[in-house]
Amino acid sequence: MKKWKRFCGVAASAALGLATMAGLSGCGGGASGSDVTFTYWVYNGVDSAYYADYNENPTVLYTLEKGYGPEEKQIQFEFWVPPAGTAADNFSNMMGSGEYADVIQNVIGDNFLTSYTDGVSLDITEYVKENMPNYLAYLEAHPQLKADAVTEIDGEEHYLGLVSFNEDYAAHDWGHMYRRDWIVKYGTNPQTGAAFSGGYTDEDDPDSWEDDVVFPSGGSDPVYISDWEWMFEIFEKAYADLGLTDSYCYSVPYNGYLGTGELTASFGGGASGYWFRNLDNEVTFGPVTEEFRTYMQCMNTWYEKGWLDPHFEERVSDMFYAIDSTNVRLGKVGMWYGLPSQLGARMDAGDELTGGICVYGCETPMNDMYGSEATRFKEPYCGFGGTLIGNGFLITTSAEGKDLATLCSYFDFFYSEEGSRIRSLGLDKEQVEESGNEFFAKWGLEDGCYSETEEGKYLLNQSIRDSSGDLLGAVSCQVLPGVKLVSSVDYGYADNFQHALDLWGKYENIGFFQGSSMLDSMTEEDDEVYSDISTKIGEYMSENAAKFVTGEWGPYDDADWATWTKMMEKYNYQKVNDVAQKYADLYPLQLD
Repeated sequence: MKKWKRFCGVAASAALGLATMAGLSGCGGGASGSDVTFTYWVYNGVDSAYYADYNENPTVLYTLEKGYGPEEKQIQFEFWVPPAGTAADNFSNMMGSGEYADVIQNVIGDNFLTSYTDGVSLDITEYVKENMPNYLAYLEAHPQLKADAVTEIDGEEHYLGLVSFNEDYAAHDWGHMYRRDWIVKYGTNPQTGAAFSGGYTDEDDPDSWEDDVVFPSGGSDPVYISDWEWMFEIFEKAYADLGLTDSYCYSVPYNGYLGTGELTASFGGGASGYWFRNLDNEVTFGPVTEEFRTYMQCMNTWYEKGWLDPHFEERVSDMFYAIDSTNVRLGKVGMWYGLPSQLGARMDAGDELTGGICVYGCETPMNDMYGSEATRFKEPYCGFGGTLIGNGFLITTSAEGKDLATLCSYFDFFYSEEGSRIRSLGLDKEQVEESGNEFFAKWGLEDGCYSETEEGKYLLNQSIRDSSGDLLGAVSCQVLPGVKLVSSVDYGYADNFQHALDLWGKYENIGFFQGSSMLDSMTEEDDEVYSDISTKIGEYMSENAAKFVTGEWGPYDDADWATWTKMMEKYNYQKVNDVAQKYADLYPLQLD
């Protein structure tokens, strides 16, 4: 059974699949059976507060008024949108029934070749080459993405589906942050010894903080591990002054490390708590590396100094971005891994510990203190990070015999400059007026969904920025293939807020490959090897890695470290290295 079937647990009968299709939120559009009318399965729709059926999307309706293909035909869709919360089961039932939609937003992460060889999707190579010049031009301009879009069969390149792309890496949803107000109140300039000054310039603006803080590394933001330790010493002064005896400087996950990398990657650039690939595209098992050992030595030092949460091992149920959230919210923690909703003054509860609080974001630091020279002053490249690859889209065997030239031409529009704006942001003022759709006036978008700034960016309409729901999702059409604008968009964030997001995304994730195309491409046999070994090793690490942090096992002790690495060898991590390397070679790193 193929991976997409294993993922969804498909065992449904055709009758069950048809019954489930009947429960979809369907959308009319065009004469039934027309060769330019296509059914389209969407993973999820939008909040029903905006519209009930996806074909009411005002931007989609605008694009469907145009002509496409060599004969400039109008195209129509019948969207199949599962009820909220049922998408995975619905996808499973559809695949099991064999009653596929003509187009599937393939968010499950399946491999194109698998779907093609299983008879689910079509080879659309001729239609792409003849009708998708924008798509081909984008791949030509971004050759590092081609391996995800093109499948080689018998030495020839084939297009077995379409891929959406992100213009740039999206802003992170979380990151390291710290009490900037404590740095100002209790710290002094490391060069001059002078006290810092700072505060909010507007009490109603949570991002209006200004100060004259300088870190030992010379700038206004922490860059190195030594900058962090300088902050920890300042936090200790705050705890003493406030009479806090149950506070600490930094939270780590219950197992002592974050598997994707992040802080572990500070000690040599790579080394996640998992498998990763180094800058030479070599698959490496992080937990047996010198870099990972150096990370553990640092954590052990911090634990011994009382800088870490003494109860971190008990936080088993805490998400990595919300460790010990109670004490964080109470204002007792100096630094943590958290969410944008905690930045600036957003945690100010008006009490003794949070009154006047200012939280700043910071980048993943580089090690400048621990271990050998090989682990120092290296930019991190393993961690949570966005991707330039978006969803995959299948054109299934159900569409065979239909006007695929027109369909591909329509999709190709969204890889153009104008089409990517429409797909990502909705319509501008002129297009809104042309559409005549009352939706825009109803939601305060008479002047368009965005405007262009002097810097050449696209500033989202204030109504979208102020929306408590996903108004942007309702006016854009990102369920279609195309390019999503990222760095071209101005979300109207305040400078301090935007700066935090920029710092969280300063270092691109190159090495951590969980969820990447190279894993999606694995055969069932290789996938089982990978899953079996990684599960066993993961269980062992979850039970034992924290012992290096607490000192029960000595990270500086060669005998203890040898025992650790021998256990990893026993679980045969090298076999995963060998299996994964085959796919890393198929999807090599494209470094600048």
